[in-house]
Amino acid sequence: MRADPLARVQAPATALMVVGAVSFVVTILSIMLITAGGGSYQIQPPDTAGTSVSAAPTPAPSAEPYSDDISREIAVLLGAVIVRLGLDALIMVAGYRMRLLRNWSLSMAGAVVAMLPLSLCVFIGLPIGIWAIVVLNNKDVKRSFVR
Repeated sequence: MRADPLARVQAPATALMVVGAVSFVVTILSIMLITAGGGSYQIQPPDTAGTSVSAAPTPAPSAEPYSDDISREIAVLLGAVIVRLGLDALIMVAGYRMRLLRNWSLSMAGAVVAMLPLSLCVFIGLPIGIWAIVVLNNKDVKRSFVR
């Protein structure tokens, strides 16, 4: 006897929500580690020793000679974090909607995003995303979704 579509989606949908939540927490912890200076990503001042070719005296450096570089790097890092958190939220919402058999397209998008290699969570996201896609492509499950 085959399980009804609602019962079939429960496990992969819950797993998608867990993957999204774990990735969300890992992203938050990573940014906390980076901002605390404990991560491998540390902003270093540019190495300007020995790069001058003229004999003319160089002007005195400003108090923050590389503040523009730091601002750019922080902006890029912040942008990447915002995108990652948004994708993690998408995975969680997609899993929730999948559990309710609502919005098949969003559920499929969440399963695909869970498989993207955006962090170490890909090792759990890849098999769970594949599982969710297999379940979502089942004829009976697909028909049961309310659009």
